[in-house]
Amino acid sequence: MKTIQLLIVVTVCMLTYNSNAQNKTTQSMQQQIASSIFKGWQTGEAGGGYYSFRKYVVADGFQYFSHPLLGNYTGKEAYEKLMSLVKEREIKPNMLQFSNITRYQHDNSFCFQFDSEGKVGDGFDYKGYNIIQLEIQDGKLISFREYFGYINPSWFK
Repeated sequence: MKTIQLLIVVTVCMLTYNSNAQNKTTQSMQQQIASSIFKGWQTGEAGGGYYSFRKYVVADGFQYFSHPLLGNYTGKEAYEKLMSLVKEREIKPNMLQFSNITRYQHDNSFCFQFDSEGKVGDGFDYKGYNIIQLEIQDGKLISFREYFGYINPSWFK
């Protein structure tokens, strides 16, 4: 009887250990994906194109987009607005460098806080504090929110 109890305890411990290991692996994969998405955005904002960012964004399942100058959107319209912004920035790129990057995670949401400096719009100087919040599901970006300090909206017309 004690042998059976011991086997049950060992089995439960192994299942718990494997479950925790699997959760850590999933969390690690999400962190890598979030970092790749952010680095893709960072490359785009530096004028290097958004190719590695776009590969994580698909229309099916994209849920939310928020931008201080463009507003808040959900569903298909959110995807279209984000892709429109990316397309505009590829035609007329910002030339920003990011520094002091800090990342936070809660479940499948990631927040990147950073300083940025360089040129925006038609070559206007910019220096500010930014926040980008990403939400990931099944290895894809489903939500993108950007916040930043003061920008003169006329710089982007």
